[in-house]
Amino acid sequence: MNNLFLIISCISFLCIPVFVLWALLNLIRKKPAKKTFIFSGISTITLIISFVGFGLTMDNTASDTNNITTNSSATFTDSSALQHTKNPTSIPLISVEPTYEAESTEKKLQDYAVKIITENYTYTSIESISINENLGTGEDGDYIILARLTWNQKNKASTSKEMLSMYSSDFAARIGMEQPSVKEVAIFWTIPYLNNASAKWSYERVDAGMQLSDNMLDSIFAE
Repeated sequence: MNNLFLIISCISFLCIPVFVLWALLNLIRKKPAKKTFIFSGISTITLIISFVGFGLTMDNTASDTNNITTNSSATFTDSSALQHTKNPTSIPLISVEPTYEAESTEKKLQDYAVKIITENYTYTSIESISINENLGTGEDGDYIILARLTWNQKNKASTSKEMLSMYSSDFAARIGMEQPSVKEVAIFWTIPYLNNASAKWSYERVDAGMQLSDNMLDSIFAE
């Protein structure tokens, strides 16, 4: 729009002296000069209006430029924050139940489990992640992870079963490889879209990994 006002200003600026000279020549020749003076006045008014419009559009352009710069900065900040949360060495930014003392083994295991879930499993929300001592081994420092999760995707039962089985196996495998103190893992799923159906996958340690020990599904998954 500012280019249009600039063109009109230039045309008006050129027309003013032309009409003035034309009017003076008409006066010298003793011909009617009223119309040419009117045209000159119209050109002057047009020039003033176009100058004002040009100034206003320049202000708007500057404002838009500042907004674009501000938005770009905000986008860069958001992107940096996203990269920070994706950093595998970062501390999980969400709080889950139950609460453990900072720097405790239970807290570190819970944070590690939260990080796996939030970084790898879509449509999944965490209800709780409990870290219990494994009394079955008779050794201190052995733990069981009980993860209660919600699958928020709207899929049919067969697809949901496949996805939850894959997520559960992956979760147990990651824990098995990286957390040798964990001897058992149990993942309890709730699926709201399937009338709050439930599913459970349990794993136990075998050497350096985890193997499936139990799997329980609501009847809807058998349809």
